Amino acid sequence: MATTLGISSATDMGPFAFGGRLELGENGPVAGGKISFGGHIYFASIARDAELAFRRALQADATLVEARLRLGRLYEVIGRLNESQTELVRAERDATRGNDRVTAYLASLFLGELHDNAGRIAESEASYRSAIAGYPNGMAARFALGDALLRWGRADEAWETIRTALGPETRTALRDPWAVYKSFRYWQFGPMLASMRQLVSHSPLGTQSSGLEHTLVDSSGLQLETTLHPASIPVFKGGIEGIRVDALVTDDDGAVEGLAVDDFIVTDNQIRQRITQSTTAGSLSLAVVLDASASLSGPDGIAYLKTATEATLRGLTDVDRIAVVSAADRVHLLSNLELKGEAFRTALSASRPRIDDFTALWDAVLAGSSLVVNAPGRPIVLVVSDGSDNVSWFPRDRTMERLNRRALTVDTVTIPAWLDHRMWDFAYGDFNLHDPAVATGGVAFDVQDRELAAKLAARFETLRHSYILFYTPERTVPQKDGWHDIKVSLRPGLKGKVQARPGYYELKRR
Repeated sequence: MATTLGISSATDMGPFAFGGRLELGENGPVAGGKISFGGHIYFASIARDAELAFRRALQADATLVEARLRLGRLYEVIGRLNESQTELVRAERDATRGNDRVTAYLASLFLGELHDNAGRIAESEASYRSAIAGYPNGMAARFALGDALLRWGRADEAWETIRTALGPETRTALRDPWAVYKSFRYWQFGPMLASMRQLVSHSPLGTQSSGLEHTLVDSSGLQLETTLHPASIPVFKGGIEGIRVDALVTDDDGAVEGLAVDDFIVTDNQIRQRITQSTTAGSLSLAVVLDASASLSGPDGIAYLKTATEATLRGLTDVDRIAVVSAADRVHLLSNLELKGEAFRTALSASRPRIDDFTALWDAVLAGSSLVVNAPGRPIVLVVSDGSDNVSWFPRDRTMERLNRRALTVDTVTIPAWLDHRMWDFAYGDFNLHDPAVATGGVAFDVQDRELAAKLAARFETLRHSYILFYTPERTVPQKDGWHDIKVSLRPGLKGKVQARPGYYELKRR
């Protein structure tokens, strides 16, 4: 009972990310003020109630490992980090001893984040890898580790880690423990909680994909489907060793064509670099992220998805490569990066939303980015969604900051939002898809625009005229955090606006 009360209090704390729609008073809606953690607002006044409930539960029964996990997470959120680490370490140990793989996974995941925020790289990596090893089906730990590796300057390893979230290891589980943890916090219905916990706890491990469609029914009678795909995920490298910079040059008439190596100036931390290679993209490597969640499962949502995907198809050429990722409560790879063809259309038809699914939209954007980041041609991510997200490990703003620093362009096609009554909580970002596109140098489109197909085709054609520049850093001035500013401009006498990646992190040694 005390654990249930603690969970209820923790739920009332938040998180809430109002996105500017609701202004909180100095003390929030209740006395005691508010705190911010991970880009979200929590009502700190309720934390004491949650803490007392969890502690009362553990005093009555010290083996209640889930209460200890939630107490450790609570301490992390409110900034009592030493106590958080103590509780999470014990929760991880006790859960491992008791073969509670779900709780052990979450404890390792939260410990990884705790160490990461404190700058303890080795400890953070060890915790994330422990989470993956103990529960290979989990996606959130793979995203968390991949993102951390990116910030630590280990880019190739990072993108490969993120890609594994779409691999065969994760496809046999219908729920990620992180999504279940969050579901506990927002949908406190006893039978559903029990059935979801059973569903995650009994997901098979290490089963290879068979390429067949499986239908499972949980103990509440809720039917869930998953489609497994046996194909491997391709990995592309840049043409030479060095730093790759995708540069789009435009003027009032559109893309500027015919530029050569000597027409560009690249500086790394204000020191000019020698460009060793310059080519024109000539094609796209496009990752399409499709919303397949409950909010688009109605007739209107399905019709809008069809409109957007048909418009996308019309704008592509035979030399473009396309991957398709769907975003529901898990991220699914529907089609590997391949040349446009019938397989792409088949993948699109397989992305039909289901009424029972939540949305991990921004995790899907990160996963889609990993498929195209080093691919031939111009990499781009196209998000087709209403913008709703409630189970991603990464909230929208953190995902956009990551992608913007790596100059991965995100275009969006906004579908009108219909808020399911079960998703009353706007916690995971407002429904605005315009700002994420602008933040990465992308373009925001509207599915209700009668000229959508023509505008997408024009946008794709402009991107095909991007330039791909390479240079090997010869002289740089390291920054404290390892970040290098890149500036790309045209030589004097040439006119045009250059859009390119803003920088990169230098490799940090283990």
